[in-house]
Amino acid sequence: MKVKSLKELRKIVEKAIDDSLENEVFEATRSEEIKSIGTDVFDVYTPKIYERRAFGGINDEKNIVHDEVKNGTIKIENITEFNLGYETENKGPELAVLIEYGHGGKNYYYDYPSSDDFCDPRPFIANTIKRLKKSGKHKEALKNGLKRNNINIKIK
Repeated sequence: MKVKSLKELRKIVEKAIDDSLENEVFEATRSEEIKSIGTDVFDVYTPKIYERRAFGGINDEKNIVHDEVKNGTIKIENITEFNLGYETENKGPELAVLIEYGHGGKNYYYDYPSSDDFCDPRPFIANTIKRLKKSGKHKEALKNGLKRNNINIKIK
């Protein structure tokens, strides 16, 4: 492909970056978050008052989504709804916030606070970010996405 100007080249590269973020980087990040949920949420606490959902819960990949990707930015969120099957005062897609920050954090509260570990913060989102920074999987995913878009680069 011949590019006629820097402006045209910039458009091509920006489009490839956004496409790579929306696909490869999103998938790599979602995969790491699911691992973090396993180690930082599920492995540290076994429920005594409720049963974990088999589908639609905090580790359901359908609940880890991203908004529109643009200008080289992607925002990934876990939008798991509070379980309506329980008589909870909490509503909406903020279960991840309650788990991440714990009882009282960000003004969300467990309905049955106790000395059990489930009320403590279980920072799976913060730990996902740490794991990505340490492993560089998001950088590798970006590189793979750019390659898929016919742009070869070296990321240090």
